[in-house]
Amino acid sequence: MDVCAYWFWLVNVFGPANRRLWRFAKAFDTVDRFYDSVKNGKINGLTDSERKAAEQFDIMDAAEIVDEYRSSGIKVYCYESEGYPDKLREISNPPAVIFVRGSLDFLDNNIVLDAAGAREPSAYSSGIAETVCRKLAERGCIIASGLSNGIDSIAVNAALKRGFPTLGVCGLSIDMYEDDEFVAEIVKNGAVISEYCERYDHFKPDFSDRNRLLVGLCDAVMFFEGASNSKGLKLCEQAIMGGRLLFVVPPHDITDDRYTGQSWLIRRGCRCLLSENDVLFCMAHLSVDELKYDSIDGIFSLPEDYSFFRDESPESKERSVRKRISRKEQRSESADADDPKEKELDYSELDDDEKRICELLKTDVQLVDAIAASLDMDISDVLAKLTMLELNGFIRSLPGKRYSLI
Repeated sequence: MDVCAYWFWLVNVFGPANRRLWRFAKAFDTVDRFYDSVKNGKINGLTDSERKAAEQFDIMDAAEIVDEYRSSGIKVYCYESEGYPDKLREISNPPAVIFVRGSLDFLDNNIVLDAAGAREPSAYSSGIAETVCRKLAERGCIIASGLSNGIDSIAVNAALKRGFPTLGVCGLSIDMYEDDEFVAEIVKNGAVISEYCERYDHFKPDFSDRNRLLVGLCDAVMFFEGASNSKGLKLCEQAIMGGRLLFVVPPHDITDDRYTGQSWLIRRGCRCLLSENDVLFCMAHLSVDELKYDSIDGIFSLPEDYSFFRDESPESKERSVRKRISRKEQRSESADADDPKEKELDYSELDDDEKRICELLKTDVQLVDAIAASLDMDISDVLAKLTMLELNGFIRSLPGKRYSLI
């Protein structure tokens, strides 16, 4: 049996984007055993609707549906599939199954940038989005969006009409875009992805679920325009919680309500987007191990040197290039300089939840939402525990709502 059929069956039982699926899945080493336990009612805690769906939906029907989508030209990937994006495996609630029109091959070796903003943007914001996204696409970056009207479409079109690959992440069923001309153009060089299809009984569009995929697939988010009640601010908050860089275009008029969302984000410390170079500069340094400098036609200095912005013309005199040291090399040098004996901390006075958090942080730096998902705790409780651990000197907070042990 195709492994994707098992996952499709499970999503049909629990519903797309349902964290309960992963909470139960932790108890099983293979998906077929997970399926068998759900199908035969061996799992305690299933809801009545989940039990009913498990009884009525047959695994052979699931396999047939997966084959139908593939025969129609739509790729179906499950969490265990080759071709499933590695970036999505890293988020706290990864989609068990995704549907793709086009190809995702370009995701592996390119910086992906999401463009977000108002559905009816001003001429000021529209012009900036078109110019910035065009120049970023020319430098080898992938422009992504949620396929809404306004900024989303303007940004993708800026790259699309020049033949550069783009990415669309939709919050509706993949079936709804079969005859969409805009999507058809994206698919020629890029891809459109969704975790929804019309064959799910639990299909209820939720754009916060769409946003988690968009943020997960992107390396940074660019926000071009939004009022204080803009739905785009929800995406920005998810980007911050997900540890993604957030670039914000300064307001055209600080007294105009159309731009109050941008003012709020800038006050919170988000980076101002003054040109495409702001994005390239930050992404080059934060992704120094992955990003090829020649792919974006730029020569970048060390992060503390902002001379890169003093002359943006291509005819500027050749800049001296300092030796670049990757983050891996910096960590290695730092480790060599430290005392070989690791500092021992006394966890005896901590409560059980605090100990569990410390044990999790021993493996790697963690995002807040990832900690909450791994330990099956409410995010508010996790934040409270993290605050006490930081005050008591056990952990340290890092940019992007990330935490590590001292």
